[in-house]
Amino acid sequence: FKFEGKSDTWYANLASESVQWNLLFNEFESCPKHENMFVTKASVFLRDSGNQITVGVLNKEKFLPGCAEGTVCLGEGSLGIEINNRVIDSPGVYSLDDNAGRVVIHNTYASCSRKWYDYDISKDELNSAGTRALIDSNSQEAAMDLLFKNKGKMLDPEECQSWLDKRAENRDLFSQNGSWTTVYIETQDISMHMEYRQAEETCDSHLIDAWISKVSPKLLAQEWKGILGETRYPKYHSDGREIESGRELLLIGKKDEHYEVKTPYETMFTARHLFSPHDPLSVDSSVAVE
Repeated sequence: FKFEGKSDTWYANLASESVQWNLLFNEFESCPKHENMFVTKASVFLRDSGNQITVGVLNKEKFLPGCAEGTVCLGEGSLGIEINNRVIDSPGVYSLDDNAGRVVIHNTYASCSRKWYDYDISKDELNSAGTRALIDSNSQEAAMDLLFKNKGKMLDPEECQSWLDKRAENRDLFSQNGSWTTVYIETQDISMHMEYRQAEETCDSHLIDAWISKVSPKLLAQEWKGILGETRYPKYHSDGREIESGRELLLIGKKDEHYEVKTPYETMFTARHLFSPHDPLSVDSSVAVE
């Protein structure tokens, strides 16, 4: 379903006891009407460890501003990342506080961008030793392993393969500039994949696509709320058929503002109090959800 949203406004996408994932929407006037609202920032608040991560467009009015001479930046200078108030502007592997996980960032191009996929349930939650091993191992090799393992899910695996082989041979993944950027967030409770891209031709725009790639049994056992969180639970028409589309039927909050949050890491929003997965999840298809 399509969630319209309001430009320059934050919305709660997933809210649980352990994780808060919020999105910032922005409108781009040069794009076709009703297809001009995109996510320009994504923030993740790991509530148990206190880690905060934001991946976002630096200036939505500028495209391909370029990197400083002799440097490697993110998205040709369009993208920035903050990890616990630390500003990140170059590719690499960055550890989270309290050994809670890592963030892997590298530039890429269309063929190596990832397709949408559903999340997996981790068989074992990462213990502190396992997380340390991920962070302390050779960053370049660890990131390349991640790429090779998931190459089948890329938009054009065959074309991307030669690029991957060169990066592995030259050990220069983090030395690549590019207008598209891939971000992996790996933590004990949740792992996420984000793809940033920008367009300059018929529709000047910035866009961040984000997916959950893995969740822990602990997180899965928690109640999920928010735009994405609510859709985890099936809802049914009065005749027993499962509802598969229709924003007004799939979300308990009738108005988009019910999912608004004031800041990147805010956890409270109106629909959080309206929705409960324990309530009967059936609605009359002729009546909008209040």
